[in-house]
Amino acid sequence: MGKVPTHIHSDKDLRLIAYQNVWKTKQRDLLRFIQPGEWYLGSSHHNPGNRHIVQSVFHNEEKGLEMLKFSITHVRNYIGVASGMVATDSPRSYANQHSAGHVNPKDYPALLWRIRFLGDISPAEQRAYVNNVRTWSMLLQKVTKFPPDYNGNDNLMTNSYAKVMEFGSNVLNAVLGSRSALATLHSQAEQVYCSEAGMHLALNLGLNAPLNQASVSALFGADKWANVSTLLNEGEAFWRNGKYLDYYGNGTDGFMQNAEQNRLVEMNPPRVAGSAQRPSPRQTLGWWWAGFPPMGCGRHDRTFHQNRYPA
Repeated sequence: MGKVPTHIHSDKDLRLIAYQNVWKTKQRDLLRFIQPGEWYLGSSHHNPGNRHIVQSVFHNEEKGLEMLKFSITHVRNYIGVASGMVATDSPRSYANQHSAGHVNPKDYPALLWRIRFLGDISPAEQRAYVNNVRTWSMLLQKVTKFPPDYNGNDNLMTNSYAKVMEFGSNVLNAVLGSRSALATLHSQAEQVYCSEAGMHLALNLGLNAPLNQASVSALFGADKWANVSTLLNEGEAFWRNGKYLDYYGNGTDGFMQNAEQNRLVEMNPPRVAGSAQRPSPRQTLGWWWAGFPPMGCGRHDRTFHQNRYPA
């Protein structure tokens, strides 16, 4: 194993994890870390041309910006499922269009991030939050639209608690059949790119909008709960052609297009969301920013680096 350059000054907690997309859900090495139901944020790094941090790179407007972002060019969600693990995306077509597969191409390494909760959050509460984040990420990927101009010209509109909840309301309404809500989500101001949907919104909705009867009724209207409860228990049928509104068209296999990996993800049953979720979701706003562990680092072959933290 050769030395891997990184902006992390200590590799004490790094774990090198092998992967190949041809393994699909059966990522043998990766599954030592991802159990069914777990949700990771994955930042994909692509930097084949600028291997050194030098002044000429920073003076170039485009290359300098990418270097400041550590060449993070995409964000994916890595999720444990019954048959192993999958990666899901915003836009949902990403895996098919870019041959990204279940993990990433071999020259496109990723860093995996998991939520690290504060000490007074019990294991049951932690799992309930993760279940909720995972479910919101699926709802977002079903109906949101990716903006055509996303590299610096698509401003973050959900920059307050109220706006996050308004966006979540439109997502639920769209999934449940409101074409006006779907049109709102697809308007230029409401379009969301990969890190907005897969990180910012999934986490802020997941940690602040529990999908249980009390919170759904309080945040989105008492009339919503019966239908939300039903969709949470649909399983794979949630992704069937014509079952619920979807950004993409019907597929030839009976399921919506670009849902091959999403439909393996378990939604959040109400009994789980309702039993362990804290009653005051607004108190959690902002915790997740302080709760992420530091980065690991990837390498341009069949490897991952990842930080390992106890549950």
